[in-house]
Amino acid sequence: AIGPGPSTNTDYTNKAVSASATNTPITFDNTLKNGGNGADTFNLSVATGGAPTGSTVEISVNSGSTWTTVISNGSPTATPQVTTSSVASGANFNYKVRVTLPSGLPS
Repeated sequence: AIGPGPSTNTDYTNKAVSASATNTPITFDNTLKNGGNGADTFNLSVATGGAPTGSTVEISVNSGSTWTTVISNGSPTATPQVTTSSVASGANFNYKVRVTLPSGLPS
């Protein structure tokens, strides 16, 4: 993923969630790049291990107009991934991940 800096994997450089932000959705903006030699779609999912009970993770592939819940109450949903629209070879695709953590987590 290409983040706010010129290198890859820098999307989360300045994102942190404080204990006071629990039950408040935090949105992460992400970019993927199609490095293949043709147009393709991409399945977006999140790692399921370690999500605290009560947490929610959602993905939006349309600038936040709609969200698909991929983790609910700390567990994968029946639809644990979202598929992008077609991304041309060499093109970037922006998507969002929204995380809501439950209250009562250790600081």
